[in-house]
Amino acid sequence: MKRIEHFVPGITGESEGILSHLRWPIPAGVATAYATAYTDPDEQVLVPYCQGSAMVREILSAGRQVVALNFDPLIVLVVRTELALPPARALDGAVARLGDSPKQGVPLRRYLADLYATSCPACSRPAVADYFIWDREQGEPIAKYLRCSACDFQGRAATEQEDLERLENLPAREMHYHYLLDRVSPPVRGGSLQTRLEYLLELYSPRNLYVLAELTRKIEGLFPEGPLHDALKVLLADCLDRCSSLAPLPGSVARRRGLRRPGRYLERNVWYAFEEAVTRVKASAGDQAPGLADTLEARLATADGSGSYVGQGLVRDLPRTLSPRSMRLIL
Repeated sequence: MKRIEHFVPGITGESEGILSHLRWPIPAGVATAYATAYTDPDEQVLVPYCQGSAMVREILSAGRQVVALNFDPLIVLVVRTELALPPARALDGAVARLGDSPKQGVPLRRYLADLYATSCPACSRPAVADYFIWDREQGEPIAKYLRCSACDFQGRAATEQEDLERLENLPAREMHYHYLLDRVSPPVRGGSLQTRLEYLLELYSPRNLYVLAELTRKIEGLFPEGPLHDALKVLLADCLDRCSSLAPLPGSVARRRGLRRPGRYLERNVWYAFEEAVTRVKASAGDQAPGLADTLEARLATADGSGSYVGQGLVRDLPRTLSPRSMRLIL
C-alpha cells in the first residue's frame, strides 16, 4: 500500500443536489484515492457520517465493501434512494401519474398550477408564477416572477390587486393543516413541543402548506410503498426544504439564520419545484448499487459477516454491531 502524502482536493459538482444545504458530501475522487491507497480489494471501509451516494459508489467501484451510516433518517433515505433510484422512465411515469390524478375534476398539476395563477405584465394574459416575493412587515407578496408562454416575457414584476385577491380564496387552517400537524406531532399532543411544531408550519405560506399537504396525500394514496414511494418522498422532502419561507431569494448570497423569516422571503411554486427536483435527483443518481443489505443485522447474518450496508446508525453503537478490527479504513 502507498501512503498518501499530499492533499487530495477531489472534484466538486456544479449541480445542486437534493437537500443540498443539509448535506456536505466529500468531493468526488477522494474516497477512491484513499480506498485504493489504504485497502485491498474486498476489504471493508467504514463511513460513519455518510452524506451522499457518490462516495458509496466510489468505494464499491474500487472493489471494496462499505458500511455507510448517518444518524439522520432523512439523509439515509436520500442516500439509499439515490443508490437504488428507479429507472428514469419509471420515475417519469410516476410523476406523470401523480400530475394526472384528479383533483376537483381537473388533473392535479393543473389544479396546483392554478393556485399560483397571475397575469403577464407585458400582455395581460393568464400566466403561472414561478414564485412570489413576500414582505414580512406588509404580510403580503410585493413581487412575482413568471415566464409567459404567450408573449415570451420572462422576469420579475410587481404584484397586482388580483394577486392579492386570490390569496383570500385559499383555505387557511382547515383539514390539510390538521392533517400535517397530526403527521408531525407525537402521540401525546400538547405542551411546548406542539407549540414549536405549529410555529414550524407557519414557516410555509398558506398556499404552499396546502399544496404540500395535497402532494403528501396523493403520493401516499397512489404509491403506498416501494422504490417509487421512497423516490417521491425524497422529492417531497426537497420541496419542504426549498419551498419554506427560509429559502433564500434567487441570486442572493445570504445564508439561512435560525428559524425566523427574513425581511423579504420567497414563496416558490411547489409543483414547479417538485418537477425541478425530478431533474436534480436523476442527475445525482448513477448506476444502482446492488447487494446492499437491508439492515446491519442482515449484513452480519451473512456467511462471512461481511457485505455492504447503508443505513441509520450511531457511532457509539458500532462496538456492539461490528466485529473488532473488521474495518480497514474509516472515511
